[in-house]
Amino acid sequence: MVEQIEALASYVPKIIVRRLQQDPTPIAKPRIDRCAAAILFIDISGFTRLTETLVQSGPAGLEELSLVLNAYFSQMIDLILGEGGDVLKFAGDALLAIWPCEEGEADLSELTLRACQCALAMQRYSLSYRPSQEASLALRISVGAGNIAIALLAVSINVGNIWWSAILSARFIKPKPWLTPIRLFSLPRLGLGLHPIVRA
Repeated sequence: MVEQIEALASYVPKIIVRRLQQDPTPIAKPRIDRCAAAILFIDISGFTRLTETLVQSGPAGLEELSLVLNAYFSQMIDLILGEGGDVLKFAGDALLAIWPCEEGEADLSELTLRACQCALAMQRYSLSYRPSQEASLALRISVGAGNIAIALLAVSINVGNIWWSAILSARFIKPKPWLTPIRLFSLPRLGLGLHPIVRA
């Protein structure tokens, strides 16, 4: 079973791997795990224009689009993992990452700092990355911190409230070619709305 869990580790969030290490029985019923966590949401702006530009080159353009996105997301993932985070979800050109508080490890303020450091590193990378002459990519980034609940289902992880909070925060950010704004917010206690803290 250990070998199976290790093989699965590069394809699923660390939350699932840790749960399987603690209890390897398959998830048969929904389960809710609660913890304090820092979260990071990124949304890539410019993806549609890049797609339209590269598609004009036919199959070669589609291949280039695939290479560009793989390189871009690979760097984002490396930055998240480098700061001790965990990728929870992809949705098109968006990504959600988490830094959960674990017993005996860093506290929420330390984890939030790591998420912010990751956001700034993503910002630096994004500003230096130009996939083609005709199009560029920019990021909208939100960092949040607070108490969360994650539902582990038989086939998926439900992170709906976290995802929505991050999307709502990033939605109001207008990326500029020279600056990627980062919004920091606290996660609402009951999931009823956003509580912005800092806008950089």
